Amino acid sequence: MPGGNGERWARKFLLYVYLETSGHVKRFLHFLDSAADSVSDDELLVKMNLELEKVRNNEEWRREYMTLLMELNEREARGLERGRREAIIKMLKNGLTPEQVSKIMEIPLEAIEKLSTQETT
Repeated sequence: MPGGNGERWARKFLLYVYLETSGHVKRFLHFLDSAADSVSDDELLVKMNLELEKVRNNEEWRREYMTLLMELNEREARGLERGRREAIIKMLKNGLTPEQVSKIMEIPLEAIEKLSTQETT
């Protein structure tokens, strides 16, 4: 989320580190914070930028990255679904009615009832 607390904290941290360092470290931090297309005359940063461009343009790496990203997204979705199921079961075991659970979790009552019957069998 652009402009969120995490981003503000990171910028403050980078600013602090930037003020407390010199030379290559400052140029490196500027490189990280910039669009990377305005690379200075620092040889190391020029080499880093060239390597980044190679990585960005490498179709095999892009495919592997996208495959990994898709797998991570699927795992996250499965984990969220598992957590929701566990929360529903806990609510039912703690005496909430299926109607209450349906309203709290914003899930159709039929899905709650189906999960409830699966748990008892």
